[in-house]
Amino acid sequence: MTKSIVEIETYDPSWENQFEREKQGIEEVLGQYAVMIEHIGSTSVRGLAAKPIIDIMVGTVDIEDAALFAGPLCEIGYEYVPKPAFESKGRFFFRKGVWGKGTCHLHVCKWNGSEWRDKLMFRDYLRAHPEAAAEYASLKRQLAIKHKDERSAYTKEKEPFIQAILLKVRDLRRPNMFVKIYEYHIQKEKEALFLDIQDKVRALYQEYVSCDVMLLKSLDDETKWVEVSKYDNEDAYQNAIQIINKERAVQALFKAFEGCLVADKAEISEQNYIRMS
Repeated sequence: MTKSIVEIETYDPSWENQFEREKQGIEEVLGQYAVMIEHIGSTSVRGLAAKPIIDIMVGTVDIEDAALFAGPLCEIGYEYVPKPAFESKGRFFFRKGVWGKGTCHLHVCKWNGSEWRDKLMFRDYLRAHPEAAAEYASLKRQLAIKHKDERSAYTKEKEPFIQAILLKVRDLRRPNMFVKIYEYHIQKEKEALFLDIQDKVRALYQEYVSCDVMLLKSLDDETKWVEVSKYDNEDAYQNAIQIINKERAVQALFKAFEGCLVADKAEISEQNYIRMS
């Protein structure tokens, strides 16, 4: 096996064409399982110096389907590489090319999940901010010299820069925060079940969209609850909810939630807000 060496090259316009060719092949073998295919990483940012490896991200509705992708992707030259650190976050890794001189890295993750959103946010920020892209290029060149024979160390030392950009993007989006407020009445004897349902629903939502939920119980009416759900923006919510509502687990949890409502106060009030400051 050839040892991988970190080498940064000047941006090559042919990287875009290479991605398009790979995308076509992936679409052909994965079909409907590939909800969306995106060019990510440094080769996806025009003008940015990069390792000459095309990073591709495939979004799928059910991440457990990724286990079925190894066979079809093998047909077009991709090899599945188990990476527990990735898979614990719901991302599966495939590669193409001779070991040590790979040509493509393919990442399969849940469409519109946290991994999906973060990678697109970072890419799009660099595309829109040439000064940040230039700073990133400079950092990569320094690290490539420092860790020429240690790709894992090179990758690890880039992470603080990436996380700083993601925090900046999230802060920029917060003024347009989309907020949904629900009011409903929960049977006192079913409060524990209701809270358990909320925890499970929250975990499922987080797979598709960044969501901060706060539950409030009225001091004046012991059955009345207010649920405040905050999203980065309305588009993020609307894009995700179409997929979320199709999840069988979510449908089952909602039925269980309905069973917790007070019979003669079963109406659920729903209101939408946009944070303006």
